[in-house]
Amino acid sequence: MSSSLLSQCLVPMDNGDMELLLDVKPTGSISDFVEALDNCTQRISAVHVHRIFMKELKAEEQAAIFDCFHNLNEISISFVTIPMALVAKVILRSQQLQKISLDRVVLISDPSNAQDDVFFSALQGLDSLEDFHFALSTTGTAPEGQKLSFQADHELDTLFQSLSGIQALKKVFVSVGPNTVGRANVRPQTLEALLSNASVEDLALVNFPLHTQHCQAIVEAGSQLESLSLLNAECGNDGATVLANALQQHEETQLTNLRKLCLPGNNITNAGGARLAKALTTGQSKLEVLDLHANQLTKAFGSDLAALLEQNTSLRFLDVSNNKLGDKGVQAIATALRNHNTTLEQLNLFDTQLTNASCHAFAGALRNNTTLKKLNLYNNTKIDATGVQTLASALEFHNYTLERLEVTKKSVRGVDESGLDLFLKLNRDFKRGTMLASNLNEVEYVEGMAAAKNDVSSIFYFLQAKPSLCC
Repeated sequence: MSSSLLSQCLVPMDNGDMELLLDVKPTGSISDFVEALDNCTQRISAVHVHRIFMKELKAEEQAAIFDCFHNLNEISISFVTIPMALVAKVILRSQQLQKISLDRVVLISDPSNAQDDVFFSALQGLDSLEDFHFALSTTGTAPEGQKLSFQADHELDTLFQSLSGIQALKKVFVSVGPNTVGRANVRPQTLEALLSNASVEDLALVNFPLHTQHCQAIVEAGSQLESLSLLNAECGNDGATVLANALQQHEETQLTNLRKLCLPGNNITNAGGARLAKALTTGQSKLEVLDLHANQLTKAFGSDLAALLEQNTSLRFLDVSNNKLGDKGVQAIATALRNHNTTLEQLNLFDTQLTNASCHAFAGALRNNTTLKKLNLYNNTKIDATGVQTLASALEFHNYTLERLEVTKKSVRGVDESGLDLFLKLNRDFKRGTMLASNLNEVEYVEGMAAAKNDVSSIFYFLQAKPSLCC
């Protein structure tokens, strides 16, 4: 019976251990399930618990199941309302934990004792922890006699203090709900301690009010950072300027290793955006990903981005979606892609108030550009079939590298979607430019066609493109 109860939940891992997936409604009695876990002879080193499994369990049944978890390397809990004490108990029994993921959880505790302190103390003892993911949900309610944790001003700061002594820590993601902004108080010196004492390479903070002092603390202590994401963090132009100065100066003690910078929803205007663009244009930064979506950037910022793309040789991904760039701003970007840039691979312009004029500009860019692989023009509702057809024509006859084009569904009405999809697929799956290269011999060409297998439309295209090599 034990074997059958666990058979649907256990997954073998590469190292010979087992992974326990509790993501479906349990069958049979919980007492039998707990007994099966207790009697399991295989080592379970990773546990994933989802709301679907937990939602109908009584408090004592939850406790009985969590009592079975010990000596874990990884614990993941998602969409669950759970006592903080249960999580702390697992941590205390698994001091070799390497990854903790508490994703959109509601943590509750008994107001009559110091369960929160036990949780923080348990974290401090995790010398091997490398990855900490904590997304706090604020939509839940505490049962009678319990209280919601992380409601006091100091608790999130205490959380970061607990993490700051873990030298193995490489990745930290902490998200709080938008309703907790007033309580998401983390002091600049706490952030500085976290980055100074640990080995954090990837830091993501969501819905934290971070101001100039916080950004300065990150700059001064974050020389090892490779990825920095501050989402809806109220950084504004002042925070953007602090980060831009660090990127431009590129001193050894600052953001030397940064490859990814995400600052969406930070009320950054053209002034702050221009400082960031200039830093990446004139500095020695090796940044590959820049995400500025959902800020307050307008058409004037387009020229700053164009200057950036003309000179920068490291940027691979650029997202300026949900900004009011308009055709004028985006046409400057397209010109830079047509005449200068040879490194950008993905450009996101979702909901940037574009019309067919921008499609014509990008069609011109696609005639020359050979590196852009993904272009997102979705939710620009003034783009219609005329604009999309211009892009499709550029794809058919001139561009062999664009692999994905996102446009609003109604924008392709009247366009031969099958033809558009075909050329994107040929670029994506068959590297059309390589296939049509003049130095490709007959054997190589036929071998390339063989990869199409039963894809009749692709085979037919290549037969038409070089009929002499196939006869």
